[in-house]
Amino acid sequence: MPPAIEIDTDVTMRMIADEIKVRCGDGYGFMVLVFPFGDSERTAHYISNARREDMIIALREKADVLEKGLDIQNIGLVV
Repeated sequence: MPPAIEIDTDVTMRMIADEIKVRCGDGYGFMVLVFPFGDSERTAHYISNARREDMIIALREKADVLEKGLDIQNIGLVV
């Protein structure tokens, strides 16, 4: 599947969010942050199923963990 983010960001982000909701269920909050690599102007695209206040807390907590190098991946590639 070719990257669709360049076609219609709003539609693509909603499709991604809908898929996460189906796969994770109602018991989980989530957010998706999509941004371009490189030195170009960074316009991040964001979507979530949680309250803004809760996502800000979760983002700050995760940033702290990542900065300390304490993140653990269950599966997949750690970049």
